[in-house]
Amino acid sequence: MQQLLLGVDVGTTATKAVLVDNAGHIISQGRAEYPTKYLQAGWVEQDPNDWWLSFCKAVEIAKAGAAGAQIIGVAISAQAPTLIAVDAKGVPVRDAMIWMDRRAQVQADELEKEFSNISQLTGNRADPYYVAAKIKWLIKNEPANYQKTKYFLQIPGYLNFKLTGKFGIDAAHASLLQLRSADNSKWADEVMKFVGVDEDKFPQIANSITLQGEVLSNNDSKIAAGTPVYFGSVDGCSAALEAGVIDPGVVAEMTGTSTVL
Repeated sequence: MQQLLLGVDVGTTATKAVLVDNAGHIISQGRAEYPTKYLQAGWVEQDPNDWWLSFCKAVEIAKAGAAGAQIIGVAISAQAPTLIAVDAKGVPVRDAMIWMDRRAQVQADELEKEFSNISQLTGNRADPYYVAAKIKWLIKNEPANYQKTKYFLQIPGYLNFKLTGKFGIDAAHASLLQLRSADNSKWADEVMKFVGVDEDKFPQIANSITLQGEVLSNNDSKIAAGTPVYFGSVDGCSAALEAGVIDPGVVAEMTGTSTVL
């Protein structure tokens, strides 16, 4: 039986699934799209359940092209950062605000006014792109949804929970919360206090290659129960690694829905 690795990328417009062998050769691929909701100027959301449905569909297509193969590991990369608020059962309390959402500009301006050195504190400039401003917006404008929130997740963490029943967030996504120190080693307590969020609102943080759990038997992905699932990463980080950007002075350009240098 051929043993393959499953890599999945949840982009802004579609989920792509790829099955590769141990040498990195692509054996099979699958793709499934989902809608984006443009509610008003600057308000951009997606339904987390659409990610799960597209994940299952893309994986199904990829598996059909590699009949009889065994998947021996799963890792997910995704668009980032995203505000995904879930309750204790992992059910989203509202649709997710994706990276394109700009509604929290006022909150981002407040962060910049309070912390003129926020880039040095967190490694991120003050901008509604990041999660901190979006959480501050949620606390002010949707306090009931904030109270319902057990954890704030990122896309790999949400899908990994659907697969394994375990909550987590990979370190790459955690670095884009704007709530961590610039070296991503600890929480930026003063920023968290200003935003009004506690670290208990976030699950375990681990490096991308850390095992998060194993696939449960009662899931819709058709991935065999017991298959290892890893924490995963940000799409841009994964692309940079693939492009060989591992040393100082090396640059790569990644273009999808957005362009990153």
